[in-house]
Amino acid sequence: MKKYKIILVLIGFLISSDIITAQSLSGMSGLFSIPTADMNQTNSVWFGANFLNKKYLDYGGGTRDVFNAFININYLPFLEVGFRITRLMNIPVKSRHTVDRMANFRLRFISESAYTPAIAIGANNPISTLEAANHFNSLYIVTTKNFTFDSPVNNIQTTIGYGSDIIKASDYEFIGVFGGVSASFFNFAEILLEYDAEHFNGGIRLSLLNNHIKLLAGYQNFTAFNGGIALSFIL
Repeated sequence: MKKYKIILVLIGFLISSDIITAQSLSGMSGLFSIPTADMNQTNSVWFGANFLNKKYLDYGGGTRDVFNAFININYLPFLEVGFRITRLMNIPVKSRHTVDRMANFRLRFISESAYTPAIAIGANNPISTLEAANHFNSLYIVTTKNFTFDSPVNNIQTTIGYGSDIIKASDYEFIGVFGGVSASFFNFAEILLEYDAEHFNGGIRLSLLNNHIKLLAGYQNFTAFNGGIALSFIL
C-alpha cells in the first residue's frame, strides 16, 4: 500500500501545474502556432525546440522539414522577448545553407480583468538586413480571455487577432484574422484548436514537473504533424 501511495504522490507532482500560458510552435507563448495576449510568469525563461512539417511551409519553398530552437524571457509582467534559430533539415553537409535567425516580442498594454480581455501587440522578425532574408514575419494585435471553472475542465481560453504584412519580407505567418480556443483538463492536458489565417489546426499540450516542461503535438490543417518541447526556470 505504501508503494502505491508514493506512486500517486509522484504522479501528482508530475502533472501539477496551472495551464494558462505555454509555448507555441513559434517559441513564443500561444496556442498551437498562433500568439495570444497572455504572458508567461514574470521572471521566467523558456527554451526548447520544435519540428515543423514542410507541407505548409513557405520557408525553404516547402521542400524540407524544419527544426527550430528558441529562448525567450518575461522579465517584466507585460513584455515577452524571444530569439529563435530555424534550419532546414537533412541538408547535405557541403551545402552553404545557414540558419535563419530572428527576434520576437510581445507587449501587453491591457491586462485581463473579470470582464475584459487582455490585449497585446507583437512582432515576429520585425528587423532584418535584407527583405529576402526576413522569414516568418508578422506584425499583429491580439486579444485573449480566460474562463476558469472548478471542474475537470478548469480553464477555457479564447483568442482572436489580426496580423499585417506591412513589413516587407520573404514570407509571412498569421496575416489576416486568426483565432483559437483551448480547453485545459485537470491542470495537465490542454486541447488546442485554432485558425492561423490560412489553415485550421489542432493539437494537445501536456504539462509536467509543476509547469517546467511542456510537450506539444498536433496537426496543421489536420494533416501535417508538428511538435516540440519547452522547458522553463525562474530567474
